[in-house]
Amino acid sequence: MTSDEFETLLGRVEPLITRQDTKMRRAITARERLSLTLRFLATGETYKSLSFHYRIGTTTNTHEHTCTALHQVLKDDFLKTPKSEEKWQFPHCLGALDGKHIYIQPPAHTGSM
Repeated sequence: MTSDEFETLLGRVEPLITRQDTKMRRAITARERLSLTLRFLATGETYKSLSFHYRIGTTTNTHEHTCTALHQVLKDDFLKTPKSEEKWQFPHCLGALDGKHIYIQPPAHTGSM
């Protein structure tokens, strides 16, 4: 990602991920939040490793909120939902991801299903 692309993306998502400073702590900036989330998504690094690189707490989890904001601002441009579920015979499937392992826990008592 070029710096211009990052700045464009930051401009779109910044209003949604900006947090206020409090008397107890300074908020993580929108730039840092976006950078941290993009690095996590691109590399799959652990929270512990990223907390060391970005000098934030190991329990600080900004990824979920930032990913939600990214989805909100980019969904109309890049995530087109299929018009028909029957075309590829995968009902209820809206898309596919590649390059990221996602742990899915099956419901209880379903066996291999």
